[in-house]
Amino acid sequence: MNRWLLSVLWFPVACYGGLWDFGQPVTVTGASLAPHYHHLSGSGRRHLAAAERHVALVWEDDRTGSPQVYAAIKRLPDPGFRLTFQLSSGTEAYEPAIVSIADTRWVVAWEQDGEILVSLLTPEAHTRPLSLSSGPGRQVTLAADGAGQVAAIWAKRQGRKQRLVAADLLVRDRELAVSAELIVTPDDASHFQSFPAAAYTSKGELFVAWEDRRAGHTRLYGSLREAGSAFRPAIQLNEHREPAAMENYLENTGTGVMRVSVASGRDGLVEAVWLDKRNPGSGYAVWGGRSRDGGYQFGENVRVQDTMGEAVAQWHASVISFGGGLIAAWDDARENWSDAKEVGDVFLSWRTDGGWSDDWPVPGASGDGYQGSPVMAIDMSGDLHLAWIEKATLTAPSRLRYSHGIRKILSR
Repeated sequence: MNRWLLSVLWFPVACYGGLWDFGQPVTVTGASLAPHYHHLSGSGRRHLAAAERHVALVWEDDRTGSPQVYAAIKRLPDPGFRLTFQLSSGTEAYEPAIVSIADTRWVVAWEQDGEILVSLLTPEAHTRPLSLSSGPGRQVTLAADGAGQVAAIWAKRQGRKQRLVAADLLVRDRELAVSAELIVTPDDASHFQSFPAAAYTSKGELFVAWEDRRAGHTRLYGSLREAGSAFRPAIQLNEHREPAAMENYLENTGTGVMRVSVASGRDGLVEAVWLDKRNPGSGYAVWGGRSRDGGYQFGENVRVQDTMGEAVAQWHASVISFGGGLIAAWDDARENWSDAKEVGDVFLSWRTDGGWSDDWPVPGASGDGYQGSPVMAIDMSGDLHLAWIEKATLTAPSRLRYSHGIRKILSR
């Protein structure tokens, strides 16, 4: 009996095809005749955030001839995005992140000309950006707990090292204030840390995960910060396989991992999802690990995508929580085996205590051409908001697409 059938028997509401109704996708930007390229590649994949009555998307594109950061806002009942802002104003800007706070406001952060900037965004305007970094910074991500806590985490250059630092962001009405920087791992000897992801736990503690080169190759580590204190000693998230003796060409490299994403749920649940090259023959696959004690320790790693995706590489994985479960998204080209026009589709998978479901290609975000780099958000009613990059071919100019999945009420 396959995993999909088991999930239907054990968890009737977990059937993706019956959980959300996706309407026709809309184009956010990129419909003009002038070709340009969009990126949804920020650390932790926090590009989309839903507030009480609106959803906001942030990205980077080159429409002006240089990479700049933009935001678009849509009222939930409206068919499309009517408000677009250019947030950056420097020579170059990259990799924005966004989280929602109360009363239809968002905090947005991005890299601009080597420093980290942050701004408060509303449907009417955005505040003048504040600088977070006291030195060169990159790869910023954000976390918010919905109760007033907001944090920014980014990679900061320190000589030949790159270390992660964090700062609390204090929101007062229409103004932002920033706390002093706090080193995420002050007591380790890592020479290079990168691509952080973060989430607040159900106890209000901040969990941060990242890529780490202390072993001479990339492993994934995480650290928990209790409210008002320093970060705890780092723990390793991924199970590491040392190369076999016959694999001399892989000596001292081990299992490749990258681009971790994290989400938290009820009762101390923390989920981490990442790209993992345990099978070098098929490239990266989506793997994950789970903590049931709020991020103090993690259990065994499990594969997220199903066996139908084993023959191809997966990309751009992320995870978010909603209700009592978690949902992962990524893109891969498994359908290319039967249709050469399908060079990338967006897939979703759901996890409960019974494990991850079989994969589901999202209607409107799959089919001919490339649909990939998905980002997700859940609103207060349980609807799923999804955005992605769409291209006719892998090398063609792109546009940003969006779809609203309305959650259905299912009987058990």
